[in-house]
Amino acid sequence: ILKELHEQIDRAAFDAYGWPHTLSDKDILARLVALNAERAEEEARGLVRWLRPDYQRPRFGKGLVSEVAIELDLGDTVIAIDKGLPVFPKDRYEQPLAVKRILMSATYPMSADAIARAFKGPAKPRLRRIEDILKVLVRYGDITQQGEGKFAARAAA
Repeated sequence: ILKELHEQIDRAAFDAYGWPHTLSDKDILARLVALNAERAEEEARGLVRWLRPDYQRPRFGKGLVSEVAIELDLGDTVIAIDKGLPVFPKDRYEQPLAVKRILMSATYPMSADAIARAFKGPAKPRLRRIEDILKVLVRYGDITQQGEGKFAARAAA
């Protein structure tokens, strides 16, 4: 009975995230890490996603607009946190090497968006360039495409 209940909880969690039920533990962890990074970035910009709006808004959101997700004006109170991420090179010839280094250090296949977020600064400006770099690296056999827009470095022979 306990095993059946755990399986029901797992299926409900997958459905809540919109994920397929066939994910491995490694894929689940990779997706949760990416989701955590996305939420941290949103909160740094002032976007609050209430998990329990009826409980949290009255206690912690006094004077805020009563929406489930709102933008907060944090003004100068936001402090940049250096996560020790590398800087994306400006030199177009060094960029593929930087992308390849990120993939080689990863323990799981990464999407272009996750790779873009692995460098300091906003990810959007470099996303298109990283997508182009990934196509070239796949074509030259330096990396492999793992399906669902995920990429991984080739294992050394």
